Amino acid sequence: MFEKTIQIGEVIVNITITEKPFKVFGDKYYFGFPINLEENAEYSCFENEANDLKGYWAIFDFSGNDLTIINDVLGGYRIYYLQDGNNIQISDDFRILTKNHSHVEVNTFEALYWKKHGYTTSCNTLFKNLNKLPPASITTVKNSVLVHNFYFKDLERIPNRNSHVLKVSQDLQSTFSSIKKANTPVVVLFSGGKDSFLLVKYLIDFEIEFTPVFFKINPISVFGLQDLDKVRKGAEILNIDVEEIQLDLKSIPNKRLQQIVGKQFFDRHFSLLHYLGYSEIRKRFGKNIVVINGQSSDSIFSFGPSEDSLMSYFRRQMLYKPKSFVASLGLFLLQMKARKFFKMPYSEEGRLLALFDEYKYSRALELFPPKNYYDYLLKQIKDITLNLSSYYSKEMFIKINSFSQGSDNQVVINASKEAEVYTIMPFATPAIIYATIENKDENDEIKEPKYVVNDILDSININRDMPSEKFRINKKDDDIEIDKEGVFAKKMEQYFTDYFMEVFKYKL
Repeated sequence: MFEKTIQIGEVIVNITITEKPFKVFGDKYYFGFPINLEENAEYSCFENEANDLKGYWAIFDFSGNDLTIINDVLGGYRIYYLQDGNNIQISDDFRILTKNHSHVEVNTFEALYWKKHGYTTSCNTLFKNLNKLPPASITTVKNSVLVHNFYFKDLERIPNRNSHVLKVSQDLQSTFSSIKKANTPVVVLFSGGKDSFLLVKYLIDFEIEFTPVFFKINPISVFGLQDLDKVRKGAEILNIDVEEIQLDLKSIPNKRLQQIVGKQFFDRHFSLLHYLGYSEIRKRFGKNIVVINGQSSDSIFSFGPSEDSLMSYFRRQMLYKPKSFVASLGLFLLQMKARKFFKMPYSEEGRLLALFDEYKYSRALELFPPKNYYDYLLKQIKDITLNLSSYYSKEMFIKINSFSQGSDNQVVINASKEAEVYTIMPFATPAIIYATIENKDENDEIKEPKYVVNDILDSININRDMPSEKFRINKKDDDIEIDKEGVFAKKMEQYFTDYFMEVFKYKL
């Protein structure tokens, strides 16, 4: 626990962080896990340091009896704040800030967005008087309020597949060099997919000892069975022994479920495998470890639809070529499947809005949205992109301020923090994000999603041996129950809805 109170002019700032700093250099306190942090590194400004650090982190700089807060490019190390007159409370746990406030006013537009997506936008939460630091921000106290400036780069695009692949490869090498330098036991979450294949190959190439782990839940979904089959086939190809950690969902006490729902409330996530899995990792391997997780690859390289399926192909056409016949066909199929009416956006404003408020990775706008809902989101987009002129930087930053800083990101970091183990997500770095903005080839991405990962795998002669995307469901050698109806996910969804109603007296 870290607590500090500072007065800036007439404002009293109370800071409560639920863990100790990762490092302290003078008046700068580093939280989270910036894996490549060096004590004597010299930077000419906060922006340069922020764009160099890898991992999820937040810096509190108290130099000159002032306060500056910088967070990572995805806003992964979540910081909340609540202002009441001349008193500002700051914490990484929103419940600390709301426990002494008997009334919180729900932001109805964010509630609509949260119900649809499972997370809230940019610097907003479900409550009007409670905010979070937006991704890639430098926050200071000015005129008695917190003011955010962004360090996200404004970059033009010159499509170049080779350059894109080279920059990503170089950054991954830099990341694994830092992992090796840390000289800490490594656990890698292995899914059997291309991302985890690549991460394992880097670990092998850098001669880093590691334990591959797969979380096997029981009861398991049909998709989970397919993942299990893929993991076992992938382990054979790479000649590695994957430790399968079975997680029994039926044995979890309701109190524990409610505790997780409370932690994840603003970033609704129905999968418990991260919390349960990280807890098991801590028990088996101890506290002094680094967990490698391939999270964020899809959202950064492909904005989501990276599957080798026909519908995913239609979604990519809608993402990048909205005026094409195939995109129109994709829109028609989307409407048939969703039983809702959508329209294709063609203007820059419309395309950014459709990315910000996507429907299951489909870049389309609802024909009949709730009243003033899109006006509210367009105001958020304007604030987020205010200092950006490049459409492609705007596009990526919109993705970061919506999906990428949301549930899938937060469940990994929150579970890691709770278990008190460090996690690194090698694809979620500033250099990889900026390389994708500058050099991504959308035509190649449509035909070959995540071509960057494919090309690097090809260069080490592994891609042709990858497990097929078509799987045989094999359940004969596992004493696990099949959850064909997704009962547990529905149960978790109800927990979130009930929590909202019981705690905040607001019906979704």
